[in-house]
Amino acid sequence: MAIVKKLLLFLCVCVLFSLKLYSQRGTISGIVKDSTNKEELPGAVIFIAGTTQGTSANLDGAFELKNITPGTYTVQIQFFGYKTKSIPNIQVYADKITTLNAEITTDSKQLEGVEVSARRTTNTVNAIINEEKNSNQVMDGISGDQARTSQDRDIGQVIQRIPGVTIINSRFALIRGLSERYNTVLINDAISPSTEVDKRSFSFDLIPTNLLDRMLIFKSGSAEIPGDFAGGVIKIYTKSFPDDNAVNIGFSTGFRGQSTFNSYNHTAKSKTDFLGFDNGYRSLPASFPANLNTASGNDLNNPSKNLSNNFRIDGMRALPDLRFNIDFARKFRIKEKEAGVITAINYSNTYQYIQAKRSRYLEFDQTTGASPKQNDFTDDQYTNNIRVGILNNWFLKFNSNNSIEFKNMFNQLGEDETIIRNGISLYQRPEDSLRNYSFKYSSRSLYSGQLSGNHEFNKDKTSFHWVAGLSYINRNIPDLRRVRTYKKIGTNDPYKVIIPPTATTFDASRFFSYLKEFTTMTSGDLEHKFFGEEKENGVTLKVGYYVEHKSRNFNARWMSYKSKNNQVADSLSSLPIDQVFDPQNMDPKNGFFLTEGTNPSDMYDAQNILTAGYTSLLVPVKKFTFVTGIRTEYNIQRLQSATYTAPVNVDNPILSVLPFLNVSYNFSPKTLVRVGYSKTINRAEFREIAPFLFYDFDFNFDVVGNPDLKIATIHNVDLRWEVYPSPGETFSIGAFYKKFFNPIESYIRQGADNPIYTYNNAVFAENYGLEIDMRKSLASLSQNKLIRNLSLVLNGAIIKSTVDLGGAVTSQSKTRALQGQSPYIINGGVYYNNDEKGLMINLLYNVFGKRIFIVGDRVNPTVYEMPRHALDITVTKKISDKWEARFGVQDLLNYRTRLLQDSNQDSKVTTVDEPILSFRRGTYITAGINFKF
Repeated sequence: MAIVKKLLLFLCVCVLFSLKLYSQRGTISGIVKDSTNKEELPGAVIFIAGTTQGTSANLDGAFELKNITPGTYTVQIQFFGYKTKSIPNIQVYADKITTLNAEITTDSKQLEGVEVSARRTTNTVNAIINEEKNSNQVMDGISGDQARTSQDRDIGQVIQRIPGVTIINSRFALIRGLSERYNTVLINDAISPSTEVDKRSFSFDLIPTNLLDRMLIFKSGSAEIPGDFAGGVIKIYTKSFPDDNAVNIGFSTGFRGQSTFNSYNHTAKSKTDFLGFDNGYRSLPASFPANLNTASGNDLNNPSKNLSNNFRIDGMRALPDLRFNIDFARKFRIKEKEAGVITAINYSNTYQYIQAKRSRYLEFDQTTGASPKQNDFTDDQYTNNIRVGILNNWFLKFNSNNSIEFKNMFNQLGEDETIIRNGISLYQRPEDSLRNYSFKYSSRSLYSGQLSGNHEFNKDKTSFHWVAGLSYINRNIPDLRRVRTYKKIGTNDPYKVIIPPTATTFDASRFFSYLKEFTTMTSGDLEHKFFGEEKENGVTLKVGYYVEHKSRNFNARWMSYKSKNNQVADSLSSLPIDQVFDPQNMDPKNGFFLTEGTNPSDMYDAQNILTAGYTSLLVPVKKFTFVTGIRTEYNIQRLQSATYTAPVNVDNPILSVLPFLNVSYNFSPKTLVRVGYSKTINRAEFREIAPFLFYDFDFNFDVVGNPDLKIATIHNVDLRWEVYPSPGETFSIGAFYKKFFNPIESYIRQGADNPIYTYNNAVFAENYGLEIDMRKSLASLSQNKLIRNLSLVLNGAIIKSTVDLGGAVTSQSKTRALQGQSPYIINGGVYYNNDEKGLMINLLYNVFGKRIFIVGDRVNPTVYEMPRHALDITVTKKISDKWEARFGVQDLLNYRTRLLQDSNQDSKVTTVDEPILSFRRGTYITAGINFKF
C-alpha cells in the first residue's frame, strides 16, 4: 500500500500544480463564425493589431490567444473570402479570460470563381484532444503524430501510453485491469478477429507506428460501438488521405544489450524465412498418411524417413536489427474529382537473446518457511522476428458531400524460436542433469480491407456512413519439435534422448497446426440533426446496423518417435541430437518410427453470425447533453469438434438487449463532467469452447477449452471530470465501476502429468478504480526558451477487482483478484520540442503494480508478475527539409522481469515467496535516418 499512497500523493500534487499553471497572464478566447449561416470558420486567423501575437481557429472555429500582458487592444480577424474585421477596445485582465465571439461577412469579390474546401485533420495531438472533448462517451486516444515522436515501433508500444492501459508480452492490451479477452478491436470500423490460437486477443505488434492515423479507446458504452466488451473498444484508424505528394524513406538499426554481436543459436531455415513465412520446408509432406496409427509396413517407415531431420543447432553472431520503410503519397484528380492514394511498405528483421531462470517447487513447508525445490532450469532463448507490412489506401471525393475510401492492410510476421533448457529435476530425476529443447517456427498473416463511404444531405443535416469489410487471419506452426535429454550428474556421458513408450507432446515430439479465419461484415450509420435556432443546440437521431459472419478452421497433428527395440533405442538415443532422428535410424523393427497422438479434439470448425441494430438520441438542454439509446445484438455461435467418446457440437443463439445513457454537463467551454451507464456482454471465443488441448512448454501445463461456457453480462458506470485549458492541453480525473455476472475466468485442475488450465463461469466479479490524465505545455510559464519548449504528460490508474468463483471451482480460493489486473499503472513523459533547431527530445516512463500472471490452486500456488519500471529516451533532429535523424534508448533501466509464486498462499507477496521466472530483456539502442522528397 505504500506505493499506492505515494502515487495518490504524487497525483494530487500534479493536479494542484497543473491547475495553478492554467492561470497565467491574460487570455482572449472565442469562436469565429460566418455572419450569414452561423457556421464556424476553422482556420480563421486572429491576431492583436500591431503585434506578432496571433493564432488560428480550430475545427470548431474556436481560438485562444494566451499569455497576453493586461491592457486594451484591437483584435483583427482574417479569413480567405471574408472581409477583415477589426474589433477595438478589447480589455485583457491578469489571470482572466476575455471572451470574444465574432462573426465576419463574405467578400464577394474575393469569392468569384473560387471553390474553398477543407478536410478534417485527425492525426495530431490537438485533433485527438478535440475528439475527446466532443465525444459523448468516456474516451482516450493517441494520435499518429504523437506516436511517431515517441519512436515506438508498433502500436503495441503506443497503446501503453494511454491512461488505464497496460501491455502484456509487448503485444496484448489490458484496459482497466481487465484481461485482453474483455476488449474489442476495430480496424477502420470493422471488428478484427483474434490473432491468437489459444485466447481471445489482438496482437498489437502487427501494425507499425508509421501506418497509424490515430487510435481511440472507448471505455463507456454507446449504441455505435459493439456491445461485447468490458475493458474498452479500441478503434485503430490507418492513414487515409495524403496531405501532400511525398515519398518518405526510412532506415534504422538496433543494438540490444546481451544480444547484438553475441552468440546466437538456431535450426535450419527455409528459403522464405526472411519474408516471414515458411515455404513448406517444415511442413508435412503431401504424401504423409492421414493417420499414422492406421499405417503399417512401408507406409509407416516412409513417413518417418520423409520428415526433415531439422534438429541440428547452428551458431552465428546476432546481427544488428534492421528496419526499413517507404511511404508513397499522391494527390490527383479523376475528371475534376479529388483523389489520393497512400502506399506504405515496412520491413523489419530483429534478433533477441534472453537467459531466463526457471524454478518449480513442492508444497510449502510451514516449519522451514520455504518450499522444497522441484526443478531448477536455465533457459537460453533465441528469437528471430521478421515482419513485412503493406498498406494501400485510396480516397475519392466526388464533391463536398460525398466521398469513398478503400483501405487495405496486410501484415506478415514470422517468429523463429530456439530454447535450450539446462538444469535438474530434484523430484523426478534427482541423479540426472537435464537438457531440453524446443524448436518452434510460427507465422501469422493478417489482411484487413474496408470499402467505406461518407455522404451528407439536406444541407448537412443528414449524413450516412457505411462500411463493407473483409479480414483474414492465418496462423501456421509447422513442425514444433520438443525433446528432453538426460545424463548422470558429474559424468562425461553423452546426453540421452528420452524416447516415450507412446506419443506425447513433450518427448521426441513433432507438432503441426494451422488456423484460418475469414470474416466479412457490413455496417451503416444514419444521422439526422434537428436544428433549433442555433445549429449547435439541435437534437440528433442516429440509427445503424452491423452484420458480421466469421468462420474458422483449426487443425493440429502431433506425434512422437518410438521404438520396439529398447537396446537399439538406448544406443541411438545417445547420439548427438542432430543425428538421433536421421532418416537412416528410421526403422519400425530396429530403430525409431513415428506414432501419432492426434485426438479427435485436435481439430474444430467454428462459425459466428452477429446481427446488430441500434438507435440513439442526443438531446442538448442548456448546459446538459443527454445521449440515450439501445443496441440489440443477435449472435449465433457454432462449433463442431469431437472427443474419443462423442461429437462436440455447440449451437448457441443469444439475443442481447443493451441499453445505455451518457450525460455531460458543461460548466464552461473548457470544463465538463460526464456520467454514463451501459450494459455490455462478453462472449466466449472459439478457442475457449473448443475441446482442443495444447501443451505449454514454457510453464509445463496443458490448456483446454470448455464447450459449456455461458455468456457474461456486465453493468458499467463511469464518471469523469475534464478540463481543456487551451489547445493541446487537457486534464481529467475519473472513476469507474463494473459488475460482472457469469464472468469467464480461467481455473486450474490437476491432470495426469501436468496441471490443466481451462475456463469456467464464476458467479460474479467487481472491478472499480480511479484514472487521471494530464497534458500540459510549459510555454506560458516563462520566457526562457528551454522551459517554453517543454510539455508534460502524466496518466495513471488505481484499480481494485474481486472475482467470486462460488461453488463452481473447489480447487481454488473462492475469491481473488481478476487475472492480469494491476492495482496501479503510471505513465509519464517529458517532451522537448524546439522548432527553430528542429530538435525533439522525449523522456518516457512506465510502471505497473504486481498482477496475477497464472491463477493457482491449493496444489499449485498463484504466480504474480512483479512491478517493472521502464524508461525510454528518444531524440529526433531535423537536418534539413528532407533529412531527419533519430536516436533512441528503450528500456534504459533494463529492469528485471520477475514472476513469484505465492508459496504460503496468503494472497500476498513477501520474502518467503519464491521466484518462478526471472530474466532481463536488455537495453535497446536504435539509430535511424528518414528522407522525404
